[in-house]
Amino acid sequence: MAYNPQSYFPLGYQLPQYAYPQQPPAAQTRMVEVVPVDNVASAESFPVPVGATQLLIAKDDSFIAVKVNGVNGQSSFDVYDRRPPAPPAPAFDPSAYVTRDELEKRLSGLTGHHREEKE
Repeated sequence: MAYNPQSYFPLGYQLPQYAYPQQPPAAQTRMVEVVPVDNVASAESFPVPVGATQLLIAKDDSFIAVKVNGVNGQSSFDVYDRRPPAPPAPAFDPSAYVTRDELEKRLSGLTGHHREEKE
């Protein structure tokens, strides 16, 4: 004799249907198209829908910005500079400068006027 689960229930009997609580779908961040912008201020003021991430690129290719507007109201704005780093500043060379006394001596030698010292 073969196992038949239907034989244990009376004819016309249906199993009760349980309603399981539905979990909300996981919050996903949508990526919207890449938008060219003029400057950082226009990138920062660009509207982004709730739950979306927007990639903004400067028209002059100087920066990339990522603006995120989360479902929970949290938003972030990150700017990535694409310009090459500035060259290092030249080392300080004190021999290229003169003191005030040396400058006054040179000026008085050129003009012939001697400046009176203040007390």
